[in-house]
Amino acid sequence: MRKNVLRILMLLVLLLGIPATLLAQYSIAVGDSVSGEAEGADVEYTIDLTAGETVDIDLQSDDFDTLVRVVDADGNEVAEDDDGGESGLNSLLTLEAPEDGTYTILVTSFFGDPEGAYTLSVSGSTGGGGGGEPSGEGDLQVGDSITEDASGNVEYTISLEEGQSISIDVTSDDFDTYLDVLNSDGDIVASDDDGGEGFNSLLAFTASDSDVYTLLIRSFAGDADGTFTLTVEEGTGGGGGGANAGGTIEYGQTIEVEPNGATSSIFTFEGEEGDVIDLYAVSQGSEDSRIYLYGPDGVEVAQDDDGGGSSNPYIRRFILPQSGTYQIDLQGFGESALNEPLDLTLEQTELIEITADGVTISLGTTISTEVLAFEATDDTAYLLSVETSEDMESSMYIDLLHEDEDYSATRFSASGASSFAAVFNADDTGTVRVTVQYYGFSGDTDFTITVEPLK
Repeated sequence: MRKNVLRILMLLVLLLGIPATLLAQYSIAVGDSVSGEAEGADVEYTIDLTAGETVDIDLQSDDFDTLVRVVDADGNEVAEDDDGGESGLNSLLTLEAPEDGTYTILVTSFFGDPEGAYTLSVSGSTGGGGGGEPSGEGDLQVGDSITEDASGNVEYTISLEEGQSISIDVTSDDFDTYLDVLNSDGDIVASDDDGGEGFNSLLAFTASDSDVYTLLIRSFAGDADGTFTLTVEEGTGGGGGGANAGGTIEYGQTIEVEPNGATSSIFTFEGEEGDVIDLYAVSQGSEDSRIYLYGPDGVEVAQDDDGGGSSNPYIRRFILPQSGTYQIDLQGFGESALNEPLDLTLEQTELIEITADGVTISLGTTISTEVLAFEATDDTAYLLSVETSEDMESSMYIDLLHEDEDYSATRFSASGASSFAAVFNADDTGTVRVTVQYYGFSGDTDFTITVEPLK
């Protein structure tokens, strides 16, 4: 009956010339499969779900590149998929309803407005997509290494004591691995996407409480489909080209890291949103190291290679974007193994404010990167001026970012001069971060930087 009603509505659109936008919202239920015609506008279907109910939403079309989105009753997006379907550019996602309510499924296109025929199907989930039921599960012990075939998400449980540290390594040649760690309340307490080599997952986890934790293995694209290997080791060693899970580090602490040939030495720390940190490593030898920093959601938020000079990494005055457990991955350049000891330091610091009188910093062979800040007003142009203590022997780079930006939209550079000026147009009100980079060869150079609004 429901399918017939939908077909009649679509015929009315075609025969009577009723604008598609007037008949663009329908209802759908679990088990339904409907075909429709999109005419240059998104088509909406409402569905009633209970908390925890899991459904597969499949959108297919031969006429346009499908994109399916799901929003809750308040209009907040809860799921989205572009090309997760079995073939071509079709969409498939698995949704676990976070609460009771009416949800809206939007039939749209990756390239603007959808145009053409489509089929939308909603079925009870069998674990074929992100968030579905696990295809296998079992209890793990520290030291276990298992290889399994996945046809959906896979869960394993492990009992840990408060303060116990482990290294969790998930590798696969068949899919882009993603790892979540959940406590017994079902809360995600740690995640990782590509902390290992390539698209593999590697996570150093320290239990905050004595609990039974769940390791959820899935794919970044939703479906875990293929063979994978899961390895759980104590977080005190490693080496031999594997992972060295070193445990935790706190603000104000320096730890001597002994990689012993490990490709990754991993540490975690607890941070609060808005904390400003310095994170750096100094080799006791001559090896070229690199630092990757991952947020509580497992997404990379910062990295550095030679910001500390002499091939040492230095993440300078970085503002933490959220509260939670952060992961530090210390590697050799180009993911090579490290053999020589390093001193890893984590410090809480502050941004340096650029005053009306200017701020003087030293960059070169000791430290090559510094981060400053000033308060900007929307739609205001600012003159940024730089005076140097001597002619620059290499290029200086200045990146300006508003506080909610991750990548710089404005970059200035200069070389071979003792003074430099540029105009920055602020398109928002708030703090602007000013990152200055200068790699000197024969010592440090002083840079005096001022910022003032243009009248």
